[in-house]
Amino acid sequence: MFADIKNVVDVIRTGASGVAGLRSKKAREDALLELLSIYFVLLDVVEDGRALLELGGCDPLQTLERASDEDAATILEQFKVFVHLQAGRLYSISGLLMGQDVLSFVDPTLRDKVSEVVGYKGDRVKTLHGVGSGLVISTMFGITESREEVANLVQSMYTDHKYDPLDVSAAAREIDELEQGLNELRAICERFASDEELLLLTKKARKRTRSDPSDAID
Repeated sequence: MFADIKNVVDVIRTGASGVAGLRSKKAREDALLELLSIYFVLLDVVEDGRALLELGGCDPLQTLERASDEDAATILEQFKVFVHLQAGRLYSISGLLMGQDVLSFVDPTLRDKVSEVVGYKGDRVKTLHGVGSGLVISTMFGITESREEVANLVQSMYTDHKYDPLDVSAAAREIDELEQGLNELRAICERFASDEELLLLTKKARKRTRSDPSDAID
């Protein structure tokens, strides 16, 4: 999943330089606001993806089963909060990307390129959009209390093979590479805004994308 998101970021990054061609200050600021919003949503995915990987280890179900009853209950609740938050973010990524006409002005081909990677086109069985949809459907009516089902949801974010142990090093590497791609995207945004503009746009983008963990608790 994280490698798929990195592919999306790479596509956006290649088109982001088109901001330089926007002569209208408003158009430029609107484009930068959308790019920074995407940056922050995915930064949250990175940060919680790393925390969840550390919490669950190579086998989230085994982590639960090896813990004391009290610790297992706490870990299970943490799993559920992370799953709920990540589900909302992943599912919103496609809408955030595909619904922004302003980005089409930056690069008219960007929407089709992102659509291919996100998973609306092509014959890929497992897509970024599919992962997000699956998590949302699983959490729509309240996350199950089953340890096995929750552990499988956690594992689905990192690998297609839910019954095999996670390669933690490989998963961590994908997350690190995604973070690097996001840093490069932000650096591009910084090239096209003054310090004052960047501060204002960053505050706006962060405000509109910040996740509240309390919303994930039933």
